Amino acid sequence: MRKKRCETCEFWVLMKHSVLNEGNCHRHAPRPTNTNIQLQVMTHLTSISWYFSDDDQRKEDFNTWGDSPDYAVQWPVTEIDAWCGEWKKREE
Repeated sequence: MRKKRCETCEFWVLMKHSVLNEGNCHRHAPRPTNTNIQLQVMTHLTSISWYFSDDDQRKEDFNTWGDSPDYAVQWPVTEIDAWCGEWKKREE
């Protein structure tokens, strides 16, 4: 019998380019999270690029930036050896 862990679960998908052997659990629907690193990076890059853009570009590109949500909806990230208690054998 397989070990009950994320790697052998039907609902788990290894993240591409993951050096930490992390993956996404697709057991339940994606959940909102307040730790949106993508938003933080884009906010930082926008504040840097704002200085170098001309007025027309600012109006066109950054007009609705303040309306962006401060959360993201994403699949839970788990480690390859983790187990949530709802493991289901992956079909081969």
